[in-house]
Amino acid sequence: MATGPSVFVTVSALEGGHLTLPERLFVTDADPEKRSTVPSLCFLVQHPSPSPAGDRNVTRLVFDLGVKRELNDYTTAQRAHISQRQPVITDPDCAASLRNSRAETPLAPARDIDLVVLSHVHWDHVGTSSDFSAATFVVGSGTLDLLKNGAGPLYPAELFNDDELDASRTVEFPPVLKDTASGTPKQTPTPADTKAILPSSAATWTWRPLAGFPAVLDFFNDGSLYVIDSPGHLYGHVNLLARVGEKRYIYLGGDCCHDPRILLGEKGIAMYEDGRGGTRSVHVDTGIAESTLDQIRGFMREKRLDSGDVGVEVVVAHDAAWRERNRHRFWPETIHGLGVMGYPMAKNLRGGLRRETTLLICDVNSGALDRFKEETGEKGPVNIVSNGYEAAKAANVVITMLPGSDAVKAVYLDPQTGILAGVSAAAKDDNQPQHKLVMECGTIETDTILSVAKAVQAADSPTLTFVDAPVSGGPMGAEAATLTFMVGCPPAASSEIFPIIKSHLQHMGNPESIFLCGDVGAGTAFKIINNYLSAITSLAAAEALNIGVKVGLDPKLLTDVINVSGGQCWVTSKANPVPGVQSDVPSSRGYEGGFRIELCKKVLSMGSRLADMVGARTVLDGPTLGAFGEAMADERYAGKDARVVYKWLSESERR
Repeated sequence: MATGPSVFVTVSALEGGHLTLPERLFVTDADPEKRSTVPSLCFLVQHPSPSPAGDRNVTRLVFDLGVKRELNDYTTAQRAHISQRQPVITDPDCAASLRNSRAETPLAPARDIDLVVLSHVHWDHVGTSSDFSAATFVVGSGTLDLLKNGAGPLYPAELFNDDELDASRTVEFPPVLKDTASGTPKQTPTPADTKAILPSSAATWTWRPLAGFPAVLDFFNDGSLYVIDSPGHLYGHVNLLARVGEKRYIYLGGDCCHDPRILLGEKGIAMYEDGRGGTRSVHVDTGIAESTLDQIRGFMREKRLDSGDVGVEVVVAHDAAWRERNRHRFWPETIHGLGVMGYPMAKNLRGGLRRETTLLICDVNSGALDRFKEETGEKGPVNIVSNGYEAAKAANVVITMLPGSDAVKAVYLDPQTGILAGVSAAAKDDNQPQHKLVMECGTIETDTILSVAKAVQAADSPTLTFVDAPVSGGPMGAEAATLTFMVGCPPAASSEIFPIIKSHLQHMGNPESIFLCGDVGAGTAFKIINNYLSAITSLAAAEALNIGVKVGLDPKLLTDVINVSGGQCWVTSKANPVPGVQSDVPSSRGYEGGFRIELCKKVLSMGSRLADMVGARTVLDGPTLGAFGEAMADERYAGKDARVVYKWLSESERR
């Protein structure tokens, strides 16, 4: 059992190709003619520990590899099966998704991935394993035997490829002792001369019961990533449970089911003729697969781990609807839910509203929604809606806190599920339509905010006002309800609308720090410019303090003098980059937590692009972007708080 400080991982969805499934083979009560093209989702998990090889300060693990890039690389029998799953789309595959050019630092599969864990070795999960030529592969017990010998008449050896995985770099999880039935593929011991490199925690890998699951393995021995033995679908099938926040988990379900409606109890597992006079399902043992699903459902219902109550989101590999809803959670973005900003903001809003007022909440993480209702129900009614359309149709004030431009476009502009469509539907249904006020509070590109404003204008809806109201203050400000809001509002409506805006935002921020900045887009420009300055001063303060330390000055005394002199800034006074100068700041806890250097570079880039857009000359953005880029390219500093540039400077030579 893990002890010590909480450790979290980040999880990003990856594309892994698509395949087409005939519904009648997978769910009960199916349309016999319906075929659906679905993704084969993969996931990048990043753990804040030195890589097993010791060459970087983060361990990167990929869960499942999806479909092979070249279908001709499958065996003859596999290609015959794949012909029944057409169309199959192989671009982008898992490797291409990791190389995503939108990432500040695209990942090279052969260089940057330490571990690959396969949920199982069906053709649509093994991918092009040769792309990951330096990674260690970790698979369920019996997998190597299965690849070589198959398992009975329904799973003959020709449906697998003995050369699928490099045996010299592949390790099986310890056997789960109950899997000893005749015909079950047997554990393959790791040879003494193996090239596999595992985290040090592998020495203590053991299965134990947890959260209603009979066999769970703590991968890093710190509670951040659990391997769940998930039998029934195929021998060696495993799932992952990733801790992405203090009480937030993502359950990666592989092929526990092929349609989320089965998990929700809306459909059952389909049975069909096996060609041998009997019936079968897509699972090697349907009864055991059902038991595994019951365990997952129980966890979703109880939401309890050793650490207490938690929120959980379950994602299965072939959930097409999840992929469509969550395009903004694919690498280089991460999977998160009603989390570090939105969750406390919504809690404070519920606490500030009149008790009889109903608060509608919407998020991609159903576990977070359930937990929110439990924690805030005594403050007044809380109802869950599925999307922006439902929210805008039902509510007169809608506040969104979205992670990026793609999410904003999807939530606002989707013709079926978007906010604008919901406003339009509400107006058609009401003879006297109510005025709708919609606010986006995330830090989004200015041109995206303006494109939404333009769409609102084009909709010609007199009952809708869209404003941007980005925040400053970070997670601590969100928790304490001391956020600063920078509001952009149409001038013609500002005198009437701004007091209404302020009456809602004051529950989440300081009433004296809610600023009317100008027209729509001005609030975002204010925020981007503030971030631009903050990023540059982070580097400037780090440079100045590094000079002082190199001279031999006491950094705490130097900071005290700066903070009562002309050099004082937020970085020196509130987030000092020198370890030990201030307590409870990222620099004094190994630069963990805080504002990641990658995000700092991203918001600085947004300011630089805004300058380009308006033709403003800049001098400092280029060198600062270069410095952040160089620092985050070094694995010693990647993923750390942005003030880690001090450490980067102090450990670098003057040029």
